[in-house]
Amino acid sequence: RDFDRALADLDRACALEPTSAALFAQRAAIQQALKRPGKALEDVDRALELDPRQVDARLLRVVLRSAAANRDGARADLDELDSTIAPQAQMRQTMAQFYLHLDRPARALAQLDQWLPAHPTEVGREAALNERCWARVLLGIELDRALDDCNDAVDGNPKSPAYLDSRGWVHVRLGSDRKAIADFDRSVELQPRGASALYGRGLAKKRLGDEAGGDADLVAARKAQPDIEARLARLGLSKTAAGP
Repeated sequence: RDFDRALADLDRACALEPTSAALFAQRAAIQQALKRPGKALEDVDRALELDPRQVDARLLRVVLRSAAANRDGARADLDELDSTIAPQAQMRQTMAQFYLHLDRPARALAQLDQWLPAHPTEVGREAALNERCWARVLLGIELDRALDDCNDAVDGNPKSPAYLDSRGWVHVRLGSDRKAIADFDRSVELQPRGASALYGRGLAKKRLGDEAGGDADLVAARKAQPDIEARLARLGLSKTAAGP
């Protein structure tokens, strides 16, 4: 992790071979590690000018553009990658994460539907199952399949508050409010300031007639994350009823 000396070597390499997209992509990664996003973006842009199919550089530009709130640019790069790389490519899981971050759950679902069958024993598979579950929750589709994925994710890591939170929202979508509350209870126990779980539990309690308990959870959720309601509203979940 001697990034400064690595950068010095790559500076010389790029000077010696100024038409090598791979070298500029490597230097961009070092610039990012050194927390120089502007320089990293310059190198990524240069790498993609030299070779538009330099997939590592394009994925790094997704990271950089997303961090800079250039959502349209990040989406464009993701869409280009989607049309370029192999169905089983390892980076599709990372792409799914960014599609979810950029509010494109259908595109995230498409990545995971390709990645998961090709990686049946991959370390971290539970995270991909949770992401696919969450994508379907956001879309309000195939909730039985979403539940299967969330069940598998929770079985693989029952101590993950995020997985329990996702499954809780599946139950909210399905109108299974008592099951939702059970999952949200476990999620909040593991992560007491988990705003999403607190908010989901509040909705479920209110639908079961526990107005006081529901309101208390909603207040706690807003205190933990002041923009939680706006975020869930953008995702279509702030006043979720049973079904899509």
